[in-house]
Amino acid sequence: MQEDYAELKETSFCRSMPAEIIAKLAEIAVRTTLAAGKMLFDEGDRHEQVYLVLKGRIVLDVFIRGRDRVELVTVGDGEILGWSPLISNQPMTVRARAVTDCSLLVFSAQELLKTCEQDYRFGYYFMKQLTISFTKRLNATRLQMLDVFADIDGQRKMANMSSTGQTPQAGTADDD
Repeated sequence: MQEDYAELKETSFCRSMPAEIIAKLAEIAVRTTLAAGKMLFDEGDRHEQVYLVLKGRIVLDVFIRGRDRVELVTVGDGEILGWSPLISNQPMTVRARAVTDCSLLVFSAQELLKTCEQDYRFGYYFMKQLTISFTKRLNATRLQMLDVFADIDGQRKMANMSSTGQTPQAGTADDD
């Protein structure tokens, strides 16, 4: 637990939390590893854990019909993922796959929620940081989806031009 506490307090997720809140997180954390290429969870799975990446990178992607898998964001050192079970008992909305070998802390969603309900101070700081993480992730995902749909729109324009025998001309808006 002491090692988990020392690493937790250095993460971007915990850096602004009081020591006693970090200590409670460390008490309920379980350390694990995930090899590069391995799946942490799949889109549509029901999952009961929340993860904090200590070291490594995990890509979050979704399946889009006609496009296969589309990467939304890569989660790295100090970031939290798998928070769906903290919100509701709904299936995971993304797939999480390790890009590199990863060191993770795993938290039971039920244990986190119970701790939040029993200790309002813990709940305040934990949910505050979770909300900050939500905001950053939503912004990153929004930007990625703009790229994805811009690419789809560009492919449609090219396909329409090809089917009508047109070619894009230099200096036009079609030069994306």
